[in-house]
Amino acid sequence: MKKKQLINEIMGVPKAVNDWVNYLASVTLLLVDEIIADDEWEARTVEYKGEDYGMYQQGVSLSGKEVMKLITSMKDESLEEFIKSDTFQQFPLYNPELTVELTVFPEEIYEGENMSKRMEASQGYTGDISDVKIRKLGKVTIFSRNSFNLRVNIPYGYIQNKTSKHEKDLFNSLIPTLGHELTHSYQTFKQMEGGKPNVGFGRETMLNMMSQKMKYGDTPSWNYFLHVIYLHLSFELNARVTELYYSLKRSGVNTKEGALKFLTNSEVWKDYKMLKDFDAEKFIEEFEYELQPEDPIAELIRTMSGGKIPKPPKDKKEVIVSLIDKWNNLIQQGQEQLRSFGLDIPYMTEVPKKAKENPIEFFKFFEKRFHKKAEKLRRKLTKVISLVLEETNTSKSSS
Repeated sequence: MKKKQLINEIMGVPKAVNDWVNYLASVTLLLVDEIIADDEWEARTVEYKGEDYGMYQQGVSLSGKEVMKLITSMKDESLEEFIKSDTFQQFPLYNPELTVELTVFPEEIYEGENMSKRMEASQGYTGDISDVKIRKLGKVTIFSRNSFNLRVNIPYGYIQNKTSKHEKDLFNSLIPTLGHELTHSYQTFKQMEGGKPNVGFGRETMLNMMSQKMKYGDTPSWNYFLHVIYLHLSFELNARVTELYYSLKRSGVNTKEGALKFLTNSEVWKDYKMLKDFDAEKFIEEFEYELQPEDPIAELIRTMSGGKIPKPPKDKKEVIVSLIDKWNNLIQQGQEQLRSFGLDIPYMTEVPKKAKENPIEFFKFFEKRFHKKAEKLRRKLTKVISLVLEETNTSKSSS
């Protein structure tokens, strides 16, 4: 492995992802053009700063075979030639499905709300997740069943008077978002290449499931905690490192001072601060919640159950303790269900009795984890700055 590639891997910026980011960004531009050419929009009116504006939306999906056909066509290669390339050998992403959901904003909203920075994406798998594995196509290793969904924003001007700058700006906006999601896929591939039997059933995935399944409308502080849980997961931290790498690389910044300013104004830095600044004692002190109103019918059902149905919490501590109990129960039930499917997953122990009775112990445990992950992320982000500046200076000196 070359020194530069090794540095990228250590810092969470997989070199093998780089070409795929460019391929999928290019395919996305083609799909945006296709949507615009079809001219079949879903229109709606939105109010912005006291005025009504029209907004247009439409989407399109490509099968994995169609995506591969476009990529090989752009590279002027046959599929047989492409799967022999270094890019495919290092990251054998085979027939990835791609969906683009396009929203066209009036210039006032697009610029005023910085919509170019608010692209969204998700990465997942088609079919039964337990059947996602590394396979063989003849003698070639492939990693199939990946799917990517992109929510893309463009201004009216992109449709009315498209220029090369419009296309370049959109391409550059897509790169960090795609880099983030492709990093997730690449990490899964590397884990499976290293012998992991199933995708997505480790401890961190269980914690990710908790952050998605346990949010409630009457406990905003708990929802905040779950979001920080999500941010501290290793696969999310690494994806954010990749995201910063691509954002900074295309920002035009070429000084350390400029790069640090770019970093501290980024969404990635906001995530870092959420991890670094989490304080268990302050969190409990400022915990926001809503108590359920008294319900005579629910009380009757509880009485008839012989006490099997717990009473609703009456104060802050009882609310927090009930949430920790739900957390514990959901983890244990989830593990049992996954094992019943024959899946081999790491065991997560129950929340200790001490932590259940005294919530500060529960949140102090995670506070330490958050701070440790924050420091690890900070070090990687500062190394990314050095890497990008080095690449920029090398490019200048060679031109």
